[in-house]
Amino acid sequence: MLKVNIHNKTAKAYGPKREEYCINDVRLEGFYIRVRTNGRMTYEVKSRLITTGQLKEKTIGSSYLFTATEARKIAMNFIKDCKKGIDPYLTPKPDEEPQIKSYR
Repeated sequence: MLKVNIHNKTAKAYGPKREEYCINDVRLEGFYIRVRTNGRMTYEVKSRLITTGQLKEKTIGSSYLFTATEARKIAMNFIKDCKKGIDPYLTPKPDEEPQIKSYR
């Protein structure tokens, strides 16, 4: 496993290998870039819920669609929720509108 300071040019500096590997960020534990054998690179994050110890993982998105700064911000919020004991998959975000179904 590689440990580097992930920034906007990090994904371009690495390429595919015979096996899938991860580039871990030294500034934010749990934030990393997954490099697949076909060359696809995705920002991802993982953290444990403080209440249950259950590992939670999230794929943020492609390194072509997100900058490292945008991905790091999403990762920080995900880790923050886990450290507060909030399951990011069960708790609706306040900025998300509830889904209202119309039966007209």
